[in-house]
Amino acid sequence: MGRLVHDFGAAMHAATLVVVDQLGLYQALAHGPATTEELARRSQTDARSLREWLSAQAASGYVQ
Repeated sequence: MGRLVHDFGAAMHAATLVVVDQLGLYQALAHGPATTEELARRSQTDARSLREWLSAQAASGYVQ
């Protein structure tokens, strides 16, 4: 059961990668450290939604 849950989580994360790439978030992150508001301006996205995504990325160890 643990492996199934892990695999399901990985599949869901992979699906979000496509959307995040299309929004240009990884490209905006490549410009260096930024606050959520700065990153939202760079990527022309909503700061609140971006904060939620960044929290999940931090919890997964993808960003600091």
